[in-house]
Amino acid sequence: MTPLIQLFLVGWLASFLGTLPFGPINLSVVSRTVKDNLKAGLWFAFAAALIEIAQSFIALHCSSYINQYLDSTPWIKWATAGLFVLLGIFFMLKRERPETDIDHSKRKDNNFLAGIIISVLNFQAIPFWIFILTYLDMSHHIRIDTSITLAGVGLFLVGVSTGKFAALALFGLASQSVKGKVQQLKLWMNKAIGFILLLIGIFQIFSA
Repeated sequence: MTPLIQLFLVGWLASFLGTLPFGPINLSVVSRTVKDNLKAGLWFAFAAALIEIAQSFIALHCSSYINQYLDSTPWIKWATAGLFVLLGIFFMLKRERPETDIDHSKRKDNNFLAGIIISVLNFQAIPFWIFILTYLDMSHHIRIDTSITLAGVGLFLVGVSTGKFAALALFGLASQSVKGKVQQLKLWMNKAIGFILLLIGIFQIFSA
């Protein structure tokens, strides 16, 4: 596998998996698909995927400074492993509260613009990408920072954007067929994400 393809796949997979836990963006895609149609959900998803490019690009520049500090502090590898384990346990034990009726009368008709606004307000996206890029560097899998080629940065960002859109489109498609079972879907998705995070944490403990 060439380095450029690897950069694309890493960006795609990290973005896809990072979008699976329920949050304001994927829940908005579900809401717009259920209340309107799949097209509305996909326009929202497309806007969110574009914003993810900017957010991961900012994180790309920040991570290079953080990596310089982490090279001299190996204990952070143990802290990172512990964080993965705790997050995994949290998602596996998390219980979703029943949804209440929401007034959608004030929702913007422009789904693309709404996707831009909500994605920009999704402040945890940049810390998420800093965390992912730092973890990849600490685990010696691959280093993604401003030192890689312009083509490498471009393919990584394309992977990030398409991975985000693929995950959100999956939520839109799934919500059409399980309109009455969204709450049950949340429960099983949280358990699956928790199990994956737990495995990553355990692997990091033994490889630290």
